Amino acid sequence: MLGDKLNPGELVRFGEGRGEYHLTSRAATALQEAGIVLKALSPGEAHSNGNGGVSLPITGGDIDPDLSRGKLHCEGGFDFTHSDGRRLEIRDHWADAATSRYCATVAGREVPWLAFRLDPQALSLTSGRLTAKLPVTLTDEGAALFTEVLGASPVSPGEHLFDTEGQVSLATMPLGL
Repeated sequence: MLGDKLNPGELVRFGEGRGEYHLTSRAATALQEAGIVLKALSPGEAHSNGNGGVSLPITGGDIDPDLSRGKLHCEGGFDFTHSDGRRLEIRDHWADAATSRYCATVAGREVPWLAFRLDPQALSLTSGRLTAKLPVTLTDEGAALFTEVLGASPVSPGEHLFDTEGQVSLATMPLGL
């Protein structure tokens, strides 16, 4: 467990890293059937293998070893474009450990669009790098956003939209780690 390796109550700073967001097969099929394509907003990158995924640079943040608080910041974002030209741009994406939500700026407002569960089993710490593999679900707000802008949500609230994998360096390592 992460808390066994770090000092409780001491926020650990993240350095740079990368977050990979892979659409679930159900979400990818629903988007395709609705005529919606997922692209990356710069400096994010679309996965070149055509699996409907996006890779975003992680630019920093911090985490408490007990996973009760902390934030992880990403640059770039997600561009969902409908064949009729409507676009849902989700940028300045960040994860908030205290609320278990991914939030983003959409049309000038903060939206908690995705949910996750920080499970110590899904985290590993090796050689100053933290790796996480988490399923991510769509929130009620996220589903409403898709419906409002694009006319339909790819999955229902509470269903998996992405499988994620992220790796980030630990910029400030507590002594003894």
